Amino acid sequence: MPKLFLLSIIIALIALPARAARAADPRLGLRKAVIHVSAYFAFYLVGLLLVYGKSGPVHAVYMLFIVLAYRYFPPLQIKQQ
Repeated sequence: MPKLFLLSIIIALIALPARAARAADPRLGLRKAVIHVSAYFAFYLVGLLLVYGKSGPVHAVYMLFIVLAYRYFPPLQIKQQ
């Protein structure tokens, strides 16, 4: 199973940008590549948490919520005087 996870990373890092590079506009191709690779790694994270997580799907959903919360609502930076 771990070997398949590693193989899927290699395939995703090569195949997804190569597929997005076929776009007519370079900016569109870059945008597609970033979106596809980001979506792949989000699903990869969920898959790892489901396979290797401590409490299965509940833990995976909780960790995904935490990751998204920190992404869209970063912690406040408190200035020290």
